[in-house]
Amino acid sequence: MLDIKGMWDETVRRHHPDPVKRKKLLQNRMYQTLSTALAGSQEYMAMEKLHDLASRTVDPLDVIVLDTPPSANAVDFLEAPSKLIDALDNEATRWLTEPYKKRGRVTARILDAGSSFLLRSLGRFTGTEALEALAELLSGFQDMFDGFRTRALAVKTLLADQKTSFVIVSAPRPGPLAEALAFHTRLSEESIHIGGFVLNRATVDPFAEHAEDAARLGPAIAAAGGSPALAARIEGLARTHHAAAEAERKMAGDLSKHGGGLPVWMVPELRRDVHDLAGLDQLRHHLFYG
Repeated sequence: MLDIKGMWDETVRRHHPDPVKRKKLLQNRMYQTLSTALAGSQEYMAMEKLHDLASRTVDPLDVIVLDTPPSANAVDFLEAPSKLIDALDNEATRWLTEPYKKRGRVTARILDAGSSFLLRSLGRFTGTEALEALAELLSGFQDMFDGFRTRALAVKTLLADQKTSFVIVSAPRPGPLAEALAFHTRLSEESIHIGGFVLNRATVDPFAEHAEDAARLGPAIAAAGGSPALAARIEGLARTHHAAAEAERKMAGDLSKHGGGLPVWMVPELRRDVHDLAGLDQLRHHLFYG
C-alpha cells in the first residue's frame, strides 16, 4: 500500500517548477488535509508511482507487478488521471484562481470590483482564510498541470502497450465472474491487453485424479472402523465438494469462452493463508504447473 501523503509530497517536490510556490503548496493547510482525503488520491498516486518506476534510468526494473483493489477501484485507477486533469482544467477552477494569481498586479483594482467581490461574498460563508487557502492550493496545482497531463498520458500509453498485460483475478462464483467479464469488457474498450483470468480459492476436488474413488470412500471408512453414519456423512461431504468443483470448472470454461478464449488458471483454496515464501511457492505451483 502506498503512503498517499508521502507520495503527494514527493510528487510536488519533484515536479513543481517554482521553489517558492512549491514550499507554499506543501505548507498549505488545505493541501495537507486534501492530499490524504481527496477522492481518487490513492488511484492517482498509484499512477504517479507507476510512472516513477517505469521511467527509472538508474537500475531500471525488469518487471513491475501492480496489484489493484477490486474491479470497481481498478476502473477508478484507470480513470483517475483524466478526472484530475478535468478538475484542474475547468472554468470554475480558473474563475477561483485568477484573482489570486493576479493579485498585486495593476489589474487587482479591477478584479476587486468584479470576481473578487464574489470571492468576498463566498468568504462570508466559508471564511476568507479558507477561501484563500483553496485558491492558493488550486493555483499551486495549476502550475503542475502540464506535468500532470504529460505523466498521465505516458502511463496511459504504458498501460495500452502490448508488453503490459492485465490479469483479472476473481472467485469461481456467479457474481464475481459477472464482474470479471464486465471488467474484461471495460479493459477491452480501453485497448488494454488482457493476459487471462485467475480463479482464486477454487473448491478442492477430492476425486480429481480418480473419479472411481467416490464409490470406494464409504467402504474404506467403514473398514477403518468408522460407523456407517460417519461413513455416509463423509462420503456425502466429499461428493458435495466434487460437484462444486465440477461446477466451477464448467464456469471456468464458460469464462474462457466469453472472454475470447483467454486462459483461465484455477488456484485451489489452500490450507493456510499465504504470508511467507512457502505459501508463494504453492501459488506458483498451482498457477504454472497445476
